Formats: sequence, structure tokens, C-alpha cells
Amino acid sequence: MRYEVDGAVWQAAPEICFGVVAAVDVRPRGGAQSWSRRLEEAVALNAARRTERIKDDPAVVPYRDLMRALGMNPNRYPPSLEALLTRIVKGKGLPSVSPLVDAVNVVSLTCDVPIGAHDAATLTDGVLAVRPARSGDTFIPFGSDTAEHPDTGEIVYASGASVRTRRFIWRQSECGKITDATTRALFPIDGAVGTASRVKAAMQMLSDILATDFGAQVRLGLLTATTPAWEWTDEQ
Repeated sequence: MRYEVDGAVWQAAPEICFGVVAAVDVRPRGGAQSWSRRLEEAVALNAARRTERIKDDPAVVPYRDLMRALGMNPNRYPPSLEALLTRIVKGKGLPSVSPLVDAVNVVSLTCDVPIGAHDAATLTDGVLAVRPARSGDTFIPFGSDTAEHPDTGEIVYASGASVRTRRFIWRQSECGKITDATTRALFPIDGAVGTASRVKAAMQMLSDILATDFGAQVRLGLLTATTPAWEWTDEQ
């Protein structure tokens, strides 16, 4: 598995970082079944401690600033953390999807960071990249089977020509989503200016959960402007 961030991202936002948690041999254990309840608890806690104006929340502001730095209007394309918290404060809650997805959402809500979840078996040549969109890229929105073509140059998560997240951390694809059959997964944890400690806390929390409740082999990485790629090879 390989995770890399294009130079265009670092040029626009050189002070940010990206965490990555990779897991293989994911097999839910007994403790995994508690994550739907823990998700309910995390939703209730966040509903109680957030204000209704989520875009001004201190946890969200750095990500809105990062969206602007990457050329996107956060009012039109809110970062995923903002969308998650907005849903919660409006009383819509979060549905339980699966033990693994529920656990990822709990970590995101606990550490105040956006976390992606990608089935590594679906990655072209095992690579997930954050890069500008190119001509020929396609994107299938979550819950749809109709392909879209991202605007050339918009920052996306992609594997080969398959875009997995549009507008950086705005909208997820149907392709590569985590399912009950997933045994190899890649979890990017997006940082913004001033959020490195939150990214690292989320990396450790998710790593512990994957090892304890899902019996996975786990490796961690941290990408910065001077270390823009991370790879898990058999020799490691």
C-alpha cells in the first residue's frame, strides 16, 4: 500500500500534515460489536457540546481555511468534519453502518479530525493519492452508479483514474468504500494548520482499536512537505 500527496497540495499549504493508518487481516472480534453503542454516545456528547453554528467551531475553522487555501469555497464545499458535526447538531444523528465504519466515526468525533476509509483491495496498484484532478478521471458519488467527471485541477483523493473523494474532503465515492468483506484498509487522517496533535492522537486511537477489536496488523505514517509519501512493503 502506498499513500502520497502531490506537490501542488504542499505548495498551497506547506504547514499541514497527513496521518495514515493502514491495516491488514482485519477480522472483527467480540469487542467490535460495541462500536454502534459507542457511536451513539459520541454523537450525544457532540450534540451537547457544540454550538449550532458549526462553521465557526474551533475544530472546524482550520479545515475551512485549508479548503480555501486549496482553491475551494467551504460554504459550497464544506469539509467532511463540518458536514458530520452539522448533521449531529441538527438532531439527525449518525447511522450505524458497520463496526469498522462506526469505530472510525467515533475516532473522528473524539479527535476532531476528518478520517477517510478506503478498502485497500480496490486501489489501483495499491496507491491512494491526494492530487489535482486530471482529464479522464471519473467519480461515482456515494450511493450512486452514475459517473461524474471532476473539474480538472480540483484537489481529489484518487487511485489511478478513479476519484475516491471530490473537492479534497468534501464528497465520498461509492468506489472503495469499507464493507463487511473488507480485510485490508487505508485510513488517511487529514490535518490542517495547527491540528498536528489531533492527527497524531487519532492515529494512535485508531491503531489501538484496529489491533484490539479487529485483530489487524497495523502500521502508521505521517506525511509532511518533506516526507510526502508513505509505503507499506513486505520487507518492513
